Amino acid sequence: MTMGAVLFALSFRSTQAVGVDLFHPALWGEDGNVFVNEAHAAGLGSFLKPYAGYMHLVPRAIAYVVSFLPIEHVPLAFHLGWLTAFFATIWIIRSRLVTLGVQPAFYIGGLVLLTIQPQAGEVFFTLTNIQWFTGLALTVYLIF
Repeated sequence: MTMGAVLFALSFRSTQAVGVDLFHPALWGEDGNVFVNEAHAAGLGSFLKPYAGYMHLVPRAIAYVVSFLPIEHVPLAFHLGWLTAFFATIWIIRSRLVTLGVQPAFYIGGLVLLTIQPQAGEVFFTLTNIQWFTGLALTVYLIF
């Protein structure tokens, strides 16, 4: 029920201002020009390359795996990588809240609110900005 409610809320973001949405995978921002190119050029060494002062483990790991696919499949693979990381975040938060005894209505409502948070849309459906969700998941996991 939780994942269904979150997926329903996520569907309201089916069109985003940045041109990447739930139903039309595309590369955005650093997806192609940094992560894909560096995965091709450096292979596993790309994991050790900071970008904009940060280490991007999740985007680089996904880009490395995807670098073996034909280029026309990269946007869909990145999209599936984002969806997997997003739902892993939802699952981690949900599991931690359940162990604390939070009632389903509260944690489902909170996860839906996380999904429909007001923002410009660029953190949704783009591998470039997946750290906003994976960072939250790691933080919640470590705290609880």
